[in-house]
Amino acid sequence: MPSALMDRYTKAKAQSPAAMLEFERTRLNIWSNGAGGLVDPENWKKCHNPGLDREDFKGKRCWVGGDLASKNDITAAGLMFNENGKVQVFNRYYIPEYSKAFKDSEIGPLYQGWVDSGHLITTQGSITDYNAIELDIREWAEDHDMVVAMFDKYQSNQILANLYNDGLPAMGMGSGINTISDPAKDFFALIEGGVLEHDSHPVTEWMAMNVVGYVDTRENLLPKKEDPNSPYKIDGIAALIAANTARLDLQLNVDVKKPSVYHERGLLGFDDD
Repeated sequence: MPSALMDRYTKAKAQSPAAMLEFERTRLNIWSNGAGGLVDPENWKKCHNPGLDREDFKGKRCWVGGDLASKNDITAAGLMFNENGKVQVFNRYYIPEYSKAFKDSEIGPLYQGWVDSGHLITTQGSITDYNAIELDIREWAEDHDMVVAMFDKYQSNQILANLYNDGLPAMGMGSGINTISDPAKDFFALIEGGVLEHDSHPVTEWMAMNVVGYVDTRENLLPKKEDPNSPYKIDGIAALIAANTARLDLQLNVDVKKPSVYHERGLLGFDDD
């Protein structure tokens, strides 16, 4: 292997699995499917805590993230805690009862199985009812000390405005690579290091196995589907990365997101460009 290529290999290997994936694709022309992407199946399995229960976190500080990009397929909300040296995550998933996805020969039976097992919530009609998602976030806010609910600005203005108008901390976030990169790298490092704890939600596991990564010339990471038109979704992981963005911003003392700001005067507003 030429020395320049070896240098790139050594750098990518030391950086992250995402960087290795990108190195293999761009330099060696080795393409992996979603299961060979950003989340190693064995690492995900090791992060499973069989006793993990959201009810045990009543009153605990939490961060909420959401991905509402789709109106007629799965949307996701994620809940994150940081207790006892670990980061605990939970997800809820929603889909319109008349979604065309149920008619897909490959994905339809999978979705229906999750509906039947209670892991995928159907909302009335053919378009996702964001009110149902909002009600669940309000439930989380009542049960826990919700620092902030953070959503990708696309499709989320209704929920953000409603929560904000009722005095709940909520804000929109950009979806660009510069915003997502550091929280995403941290999230995948939590999995790789065994710091994350999850409840083995089957939809979340499926989505975790679907995530691949794009790394730009500045080594920023953007998690994504392997193909933009792929039915293999990653919404639940995107929601958890949004929650992790809020968690890390708190640690970095971003003023607008400090709990003390909420308690003293509430949110002044959010960017809805």
